[in-house]
Amino acid sequence: MIGKLIIEVIASALGTVGFSVMFGIPRKLYFNCALIGAAGWLVYKGAILLGAGVSLAVFLAAVVIVLSSRFTAVYRQCPATVFLIAGIFPLVPGAQIYWAAYYLVTNQLNAALSSGITALKVMIAIVLGIVFVFEIPYKVFSIAKPRKKKYICKIATLDEMHQKWDAEIERHAEKENWIAWKAEAIDHVLAGRAAAYYGILGGEIICEATAKLYPDFAQSSGETTQERVVELCAFRTVREYRGKGYFSRLLDFMQN
Repeated sequence: MIGKLIIEVIASALGTVGFSVMFGIPRKLYFNCALIGAAGWLVYKGAILLGAGVSLAVFLAAVVIVLSSRFTAVYRQCPATVFLIAGIFPLVPGAQIYWAAYYLVTNQLNAALSSGITALKVMIAIVLGIVFVFEIPYKVFSIAKPRKKKYICKIATLDEMHQKWDAEIERHAEKENWIAWKAEAIDHVLAGRAAAYYGILGGEIICEATAKLYPDFAQSSGETTQERVVELCAFRTVREYRGKGYFSRLLDFMQN
């Protein structure tokens, strides 16, 4: 019995993914849809095994599916219907509707009535489950909202520079070159010829830039004044964070 239940749950998960493909749901959400569909079917079969009627079992499964859809929607920051439409399909009484139509066409009216009433009960149970959960306020589900990581821009400390350069050395094959570049960069900072700026998201260095400082002499109002020319260079941003405005904020920090 347990083996059959596992097979049915897996089949419902795969069926949910199939409906996800049919409705054009993004691939990155397939796994979430599969889990929701499988959870709904598991609750339905569990309720049946415990002696519940079909309508009650469907209602409980629908409640679980809608709850899961709303929590997942908040976490993945997309509409709940993305998960609900695909996840609810394993519960739709397609077989009962088919047999009701078949019996009606073949003039088996009693059997058609029985199948039709069963299908109607299941559909009402699904609707009640959806309505019940959607009456719950949004703030209840907001606990699933992912916390935003704090992003800070700062002048790098020596410890942070060592951490960043050691990670680069570990990641690249040409370790001797990177070791030499690390020593050169830190020497420039210690000598006051450069300053390293880092953008740090949740403790991870995701973008960087270097300001090279050059002494220069300028003529102003008949007097010679010493100024510094600054060259901004060595712009780098981790690939997955590109195009999201993090480096622009770092550049604004450097200029201000």
